[in-house]
Amino acid sequence: MDKETQIIGYSKNNYRTFFKSLVLIYQPKEIVEIGIGEGYTLSALLAGAEKNGFGRIRAYDIFEKWKYFHKANYENIIRKFGGSKQIEIMRGDFFEIYRNLKDNSIGLFNIDIAMDGSKYEFFIRYYLRKLKSNGLAILEGGSQERDGVHWMRKYNFQSIRSALEKFKRNISYFVIEPFPSATLIRKKT
Repeated sequence: MDKETQIIGYSKNNYRTFFKSLVLIYQPKEIVEIGIGEGYTLSALLAGAEKNGFGRIRAYDIFEKWKYFHKANYENIIRKFGGSKQIEIMRGDFFEIYRNLKDNSIGLFNIDIAMDGSKYEFFIRYYLRKLKSNGLAILEGGSQERDGVHWMRKYNFQSIRSALEKFKRNISYFVIEPFPSATLIRKKT
């Protein structure tokens, strides 16, 4: 499968250690993941929280409502993670979840949905204030290569890189390059 049909997937470039390490380093008490898929990043976040000995993870997905690639199966995810007291699995839509989060309450966000520039802008406008002042957000995508995947071109989605450039006065960010890439975002202080 080439990158045009692979779409998204951190497992190809072994991002597991990266996600676990961020939890170990930042030691967030409150973690929110949006976009569970098969649970690859969620398992890495949980491994870090378990090693820390603390950290509550709220994980959201639209599950069967997503009609494209990498569908998450609610029952499978509950079976896989239901035994952990540190995780709460919920149904939820990226465009609605922020309404139920308190400002300055989240230590780590992981947004692992099919991102484009407009979704980055939405995150910055509505989710950034939910992040603690020393918190960190990980958003899928951000590299030039990722902006060029076939569905971004086919549907003429706004590039992620243009959204990052638009908000560079409000955020500090760094793009991790191996495909599909991930962007680390912090509030500017």
